[in-house]
Amino acid sequence: MTDADVAKVKELGLTDMIDLRSSEERVIAPTRITGIRYSAINYSMLTMMGDRRALTNGCSLYHNFPAFLAPQLRIVFDDLIRKRGPIAYNCSAGQDRTGFATAMVLSALGVPRATIVENDHLSTGYRRPENKPPPIDDATAKTSPVAGMFAGLQKSPMAKVAQPPMEADGLPYLAGAFAEIDRRRGSVEAYLKKRGWRDQGRSRPAARNLPRIGAPSRLHLCRRALAR
Repeated sequence: MTDADVAKVKELGLTDMIDLRSSEERVIAPTRITGIRYSAINYSMLTMMGDRRALTNGCSLYHNFPAFLAPQLRIVFDDLIRKRGPIAYNCSAGQDRTGFATAMVLSALGVPRATIVENDHLSTGYRRPENKPPPIDDATAKTSPVAGMFAGLQKSPMAKVAQPPMEADGLPYLAGAFAEIDRRRGSVEAYLKKRGWRDQGRSRPAARNLPRIGAPSRLHLCRRALAR
């Protein structure tokens, strides 16, 4: 993040920043935002990747998000339920883990899954792959397997272009997370109740009060700034 990015984020009046990144990522690129409550949960990127030997994306990786990001979602929903004020959450790219967290928030508001997926795919246009994460030199790459994987990824031509969060056949990556939630909990609502969310009288039409899909909402502008 540049100094201008830091200033822009501070202008948002945030009351909490929830860092969805792994322990390794937060060592590689520590947050530059100060003066705002900061929440992070330790977990290993290697553990979340499972048997993968490289940083590959897809529905199979998204299957792991509901379990690995459960503690972070508890913080997000606690902040929202207590109405503490504006919050932000971010990962390294501002698309995958961030997109999953946003999908859960929108689900709690009664937004249809098709609309959630459409909203999620807008993130591709805001991504800046060259800043994910900052350039990693050879010395840093040797400090951990995750740093080495990110360094290798930065050298890949594919990593220089923002890729939409979907499989080659068009299946959205979020389908992997939704499928895992449905399999284990039966519904997103049941999953969210385990994360601390309680339906406090919100109605399905609440989705009409959200920014129009397709417009650069405050949510997307914040995601864009945090991903830079």
